[in-house]
Amino acid sequence: MIRRKLKAIRKKVAGFQGSMLGYLPVKVAEGVIGILTVKVYTTLFPPEVYGEYTMVNTTVNILFLTLLGWLMQAAIRYIKGHTGREEDKRRFFSTVYLTMAGAYGLLFLLVLGAKLLLPGFLEGYGPGGMLVLALMMAGYGSTQLLLAILLYMEHRVKNIAILLFNVTGKLALTVLAYNRLGPSVWSILLSHAAVDMVSFLGAFLLSGTWRQIRWSGYDKETVRDFMRYGYPLIGFSFVMALLNMSDRYIIRFFQDRATVGIYTSNYAIPSSVFMMLMMGLSRGVYPKLLKAHYDQDRDRTARHLKTGAALYLSVSMPAAMGIAVLHRHLSSLFLGKEYMGGSPVMAYVAGGMLFYGLAEYCNKGWELTANTLPILKKSFLAAMANILVNLLLVPRWGYMVAAASTLGGYLLFFLASYRGRNPAIPFDLRIRELWPLFLATGTMGAALLVVNRGMEITLASLLINVMAGIIIYFGVLAGTGFLGRLLHRMREV
Repeated sequence: MIRRKLKAIRKKVAGFQGSMLGYLPVKVAEGVIGILTVKVYTTLFPPEVYGEYTMVNTTVNILFLTLLGWLMQAAIRYIKGHTGREEDKRRFFSTVYLTMAGAYGLLFLLVLGAKLLLPGFLEGYGPGGMLVLALMMAGYGSTQLLLAILLYMEHRVKNIAILLFNVTGKLALTVLAYNRLGPSVWSILLSHAAVDMVSFLGAFLLSGTWRQIRWSGYDKETVRDFMRYGYPLIGFSFVMALLNMSDRYIIRFFQDRATVGIYTSNYAIPSSVFMMLMMGLSRGVYPKLLKAHYDQDRDRTARHLKTGAALYLSVSMPAAMGIAVLHRHLSSLFLGKEYMGGSPVMAYVAGGMLFYGLAEYCNKGWELTANTLPILKKSFLAAMANILVNLLLVPRWGYMVAAASTLGGYLLFFLASYRGRNPAIPFDLRIRELWPLFLATGTMGAALLVVNRGMEITLASLLINVMAGIIIYFGVLAGTGFLGRLLHRMREV
């Protein structure tokens, strides 16, 4: 009897993990730790130090997206079709890892040449500093690639273990380094480099893919497959990096590192929340989309895509409204005192991230058909508009313009993506189907504004607001029947 019950429980857990919501709890945990990390860093380090860390971290992210982002997306796209037989596995993983090593080698030569030829390049970073930056880049990029490989090889437990070790390890080691080195940016950089390298090595060994690596396994035809799919994503990754992160460089150029620290710390909280939602839901939706597409079931692919978008909107719309209404609470409670003046940034960024995530669903049709050039064109349009606005207005009006242009840039990206979606895979957003979400979100926002009037900013008041918002929002959705219809569609998937 007990054995049957345990078997039934394991079956339910496995079923939940394989569902559209299965990976979301993991990303929630990662997001919570990320927000806690921002709180600790902004408490321990002054804005100018946090700003310097942000600039380094932003550069690392841009390099990763440009050098390896396309390879990671190509690996995710083709891993199911290239890892059946042992020979296929050897060819696939040898090509992935050797291409990654070649990308790092190219980056090393470019940085070394720039350091030697350009007198002001990476000024203040000697050989030791350059080594730390190299380890940060190699560790971060390789860890992200291996985490994706583990997940799409169905090694979820290993993926989760490495992911949680990575985020908690960085926080813990940074606190230890702070006790030894003080409020120096090196306390953060050294810790992140060390934990990322350990995470990569752990993921590499746990994946077992190291057994497949052979020089002879490097396959030019597989590289061509990767490039056909991923080449436009090189430009797309770089352009999206500009849309995501160019504002930090512009603020730094016209103002100072402390201002960058205030801006990016307030940016980080809504960004963490939405990346948690986007990645958590995407990891549940995308494998099902791929399977339906590989099965050449056009109707099932379209249903999965529409259900995924509805699920995303049902959690992202109240999240954006809650952040917009409660931004002063969030900044006061989760950031250091020197950072709280930038709290309105959160409202703009939350709105922008909402449209960014929705644009991804609009573009899934192009990703599934391995035609990513249209996505590049739309992202380029949004990025150029964003940069132009920032260059013209940030010098006069300050960093709040950069926050507003983030919202505008992502809104433009969504509108262009929706208008230019792939007709081969039907996808639309109908107001007559989604109106309950607007009603529930608006009702929740109005109620929170009333509840907040005259309320002191404390952790207890924030929790009251959050609980009240959840009850009101889902109460309205249940009352309109939308919640029941969405759950039914998810069960069908």
